[in-house]
Amino acid sequence: MSVHFAALGALVLVLTFSVCLQLQEVGRLGAQMGAYTCQQEHLRSQLKLLRESFEESLRQLTYVALQRVSLCASEFGSDEERLEAVRSRILQTCPENLESDSSYLRFTPLDVQLEELPGGFVLTRYRASGVLGVRSPFLTMWESLDSLEVRVPCRFFLLQRKMNEFVGSLDEIHDRWRDWQYMQALAQALTGQVVLSKRLVGELLKRAWAEGELETLGAKGGKVSPEGLRIRAELEVRRVEFKREDPLGLAGRKLATPIYLPGTTLWWGQWRVIAELRAVEEIQDWENPVIPRADGYHPLSYVWEFPSGRFETRILVILPRPFWILQAG
Repeated sequence: MSVHFAALGALVLVLTFSVCLQLQEVGRLGAQMGAYTCQQEHLRSQLKLLRESFEESLRQLTYVALQRVSLCASEFGSDEERLEAVRSRILQTCPENLESDSSYLRFTPLDVQLEELPGGFVLTRYRASGVLGVRSPFLTMWESLDSLEVRVPCRFFLLQRKMNEFVGSLDEIHDRWRDWQYMQALAQALTGQVVLSKRLVGELLKRAWAEGELETLGAKGGKVSPEGLRIRAELEVRRVEFKREDPLGLAGRKLATPIYLPGTTLWWGQWRVIAELRAVEEIQDWENPVIPRADGYHPLSYVWEFPSGRFETRILVILPRPFWILQAG
């Protein structure tokens, strides 16, 4: 009986020792699995940060491409040509292959499209051959970059649309300038003397230009519109010329030309006004200062140049009493 108990005790001891070994192995494997899970989470976090960093680099190069094209917007024949220039610049400057001990990027852009988001913001859609990855000595994690969308928080499309509206309103600006000149000439003629003033022509043109800005852009030069767009304008009237067209004027006389009718005489004055100007119109996305420069971040600027604008009109005044047409020195 004592022998059996001794054998049973030895068996229990062996079994106990075996269980202890198994528990130790399970603990070791559990620790390894815990370490593996922690490493996975770390790499997943690193991959997310790397993806965000890469998208931000794409966003920054899009800012630069948009600004370079927007600063010379008037040099392109259409909105499509302007977008094509932006796309070309983006594709030329995209990062391709970057690698370090803990991460790698392989990116070959095949195409990029710019789409308008609500509010005039920009979405870039990339079609590419690419992969982004992170690694440790025992584990690698990666994701495909074959398609990619990056939101660009500047309102390029809104600026383009607003500038198109302003450029399309030049005829209205001209008509307003013409009407103001006629009313000015008529008011002076009723006093008996019209003074053709180059300074006044320039002032009326600048006023008409500013009214056009207010109607189409929401603010005059130097102001910020309700949409958060800052308007800047440079307007230089380079030359103003008057040309008399009624007979006495063509003969060098200052008096208006009489028209003799049965029982009455009318007085006719007629002249052309020609104004040549140079103008630069700029719209800034004032609410979104995102363009990187040496001194900080600036709003996207959309610039349109009018290097050789010409406004021309004909003024005709007929009154039942004489008036003189003089030219200011």
